[in-house]
Formats: sequence, C-alpha cells, structure tokens
Amino acid sequence: PNGVHRPLLTSVRPLLFFCPTTCSRSTVNLLNGTLPTEMGRLEKLTYLDLRKNRLKGKIPTEFGGLTASNQIHIDINSLSGAIPMEMGRLKNLGNLALNDNVLDGKLPTEIGGMTGLTRLELNHNRLIGTIPTEMGQFKKMEILILEANQLWKSATPSGLPTELAFLYNPPNNDKAFTYLPLLDPAPSPPPRPPPSP
Repeated sequence: PNGVHRPLLTSVRPLLFFCPTTCSRSTVNLLNGTLPTEMGRLEKLTYLDLRKNRLKGKIPTEFGGLTASNQIHIDINSLSGAIPMEMGRLKNLGNLALNDNVLDGKLPTEIGGMTGLTRLELNHNRLIGTIPTEMGQFKKMEILILEANQLWKSATPSGLPTELAFLYNPPNNDKAFTYLPLLDPAPSPPPRPPPSP
C-alpha cells in the first residue's frame, strides 16, 4: 500500500505480498519476467500500475478475476499474445492502458463487457481485424486510443462502427476524444476471375 517501504524488486511475484489493494510500480523500473497468474486472485485490488517495465509474456486469463479494479496500467512493456476475453468481466474498470506492447490478434468481443470504461488505450500494438460492435456498450467512454495497429476502419464517416458513433459526435459526448488516424480501411474483396471461355 501507499506509504509502505518496498524493497527494490526485479520480479512481479513478490509484489503479491505488498499490494493487497493498491499495486504501483517500483521507483526504479526494473521489473522483468512475466505477470504471475496468482495476481488474478487479488480480488480487492483496485489499482494496478506496472507501466514502463520489462515485462513480457501473455496477460494471464486470471486477470479476469480483478473485478474490484478501477485502473490497470501495464503499458510500455513487452507483453505479447492476445487480450484475454476474460477481461470482459471487469465491469468496474474505468481506465485500462495496454498500449506500447506487442499484443496481437483480434480484439475479443467480450471486451464490450467492460461497461465502466472511460479511457481505453490500445495503441502501438499489433492488433488486427475489425473493431467489435460490442464496444458500442462503452457509454461512459471519454478517450479511446487505437492508433498504430492493423485495425480496419468501418465504412462510416468516423471510421468507427455505428455503435460507437457517439464517440465521434461531440453533441452526445462533449468529453469524448478518439485517436483513430492510423486505422486501416477494411480490405477490398479480391477481384473475381474472368469467366472461362
């Protein structure tokens, strides 16, 4: 917790004993290795900040158990693999920062279950595919950052699915701000072969 002196750490695992409700990065960012699955058992954890370290490997599916969390920052590391669909259980989460990693694969449709999100940062990864329409359930969203991936634009003026149009429409949400400049257009279908003679 805040105010408790922590020894210099190079692994995440010892943090399990120091952060029952609040887990912030060490003053010297030397944490390396992987995120322990046991971290998903910290049911009272409300704040997790492990940004700007040297963490690698996948985000454990057990992170879906961090249901009390309001903020999770594990950006600016070297995390890889897909975003676990189990994270869709985090309905109390307000701020999720996974940017500047090497996460890949498609955005899980279950991500729409995180209905409490006000800020979502997924930029500078290797995510592919379309933006799930389920993200239209983000009615509290204020900042959505998706740039520098390989996500496809929708065929709408904003490039977002119709369900997310409120993020691009200031009269509906005057706080909304969305970074989408590097979204790619959806690929065109391949041309049909000429008819055989």
